[in-house]
Amino acid sequence: MKGSLIVTIAGFAMVVVVGVLAIMASSSAHRITVPEDAQAPVGSEWARTESMGCNQGPTNPPSSAIHDLDEDAMDWGVYCEGSPMWVKESATMPSIDGKSLRCSIVGGDPYSNMHCYRNLLSEPATAMFTLTLSFWFSPTITFNNRGAPSTIQALEFTMNKWKHSKRYEFALQWQNVGEGAPQWRYWDPEQSESWVSLGVTKTEALELEEGLWHSFALEGGIINGQVHYKEFTIDQQSYDLDVTVFPASVPEEPDRLAVAVQLDDNFEEMPYDVFFDQVSFIRKPATQVTYLGL
Repeated sequence: MKGSLIVTIAGFAMVVVVGVLAIMASSSAHRITVPEDAQAPVGSEWARTESMGCNQGPTNPPSSAIHDLDEDAMDWGVYCEGSPMWVKESATMPSIDGKSLRCSIVGGDPYSNMHCYRNLLSEPATAMFTLTLSFWFSPTITFNNRGAPSTIQALEFTMNKWKHSKRYEFALQWQNVGEGAPQWRYWDPEQSESWVSLGVTKTEALELEEGLWHSFALEGGIINGQVHYKEFTIDQQSYDLDVTVFPASVPEEPDRLAVAVQLDDNFEEMPYDVFFDQVSFIRKPATQVTYLGL
């Protein structure tokens, strides 16, 4: 799941930029003012990514970092589903703390996706996890193709642990197009439809606005060898989940941790930007007492 080579063409000059991915949350949604060029989905100065270089791993080696995982794009990799054209880079605008990660789809084949991820070193003893981040997207979108095609098909947020050929994946998706959309869904690889609705009904949690910093948090743990989704928070509104699913079998995969975000595009592969800031991935050893908050 890795990839990025971004070619910028201006006149006869060519600049090659190598890039990479990631995820954390602010205390609330914040509206900010950014330069006009930062709000545009993608400027004409960005050229397409070469198809053969679509999947690109991180430039920097994995670490055991916990906070500010978004601050260096070279810590991130990109994995493609389909053939998207994309941009991944470090940014200062928009941002909350002065540094953010930009992941953008700029074109490509219909329904192609960009998966931005950051690998971290294996931690065999950890079994309780909290992913927090803030995200900001542009341009303005519609919801479930009402009135006009919806640029964003879905956004996905995941935290993962690989251990002994098993992948413990905690993943939530904001689905913006499809039956029941907009809605929040969780990942269950055992189901025929792997994305399962959380049943969130509050409009402010479903119809997310562009040009705002939205806060996101996901908490869960590995309990009795299974993935347990504990709690989900969007823009300070928390939802108890209490959902348990089985891990996926991944023979020969190396042990590691990872956080990731995925941009899913529509039937026209319309360009859009997502910026991520204050990404943290907190993990602790498993104790039943700690997990239950006792």
